[in-house]
Amino acid sequence: MADETSEPLIDLSSSLDDLFAFERQVTDLSEVGVPQAADAMADAFEQAGLRIEQALSRAARTGELNFESMITSVLADLARIGVGAVMDHAIGSIGSAISGAPPVSINIAVPEGAGADSILSAQGQIAAALSQAVMSGARWS
Repeated sequence: MADETSEPLIDLSSSLDDLFAFERQVTDLSEVGVPQAADAMADAFEQAGLRIEQALSRAARTGELNFESMITSVLADLARIGVGAVMDHAIGSIGSAISGAPPVSINIAVPEGAGADSILSAQGQIAAALSQAVMSGARWS
């Protein structure tokens, strides 16, 4: 009878323990990582909103808001969809998201067939109205 030679067995128990520990760590990271990523995104949106608010406030105070390029690009899009509904929804959503305040509606009455030139000629009045609105809002915040 041949003598039995036993080859050493490979002990995988420590490797399995390492694998299970790694799985627990991945699970823990997935549970913690998502809220942290969401918080980071929320912070980024909040900071962007604050920068937009500061830029609009500064432009309203100084009257340096250039409406020409804004109006030209916005008029073409709004004419297709309807000015009132779009402005109410957009301004309301942005205002609520930035400050948590109730929505604010801004309506611009444009005669049928009027071009961007008719609005551009009133940019000083629009800047003054925007400035008054910002100053009025600052008193209540």
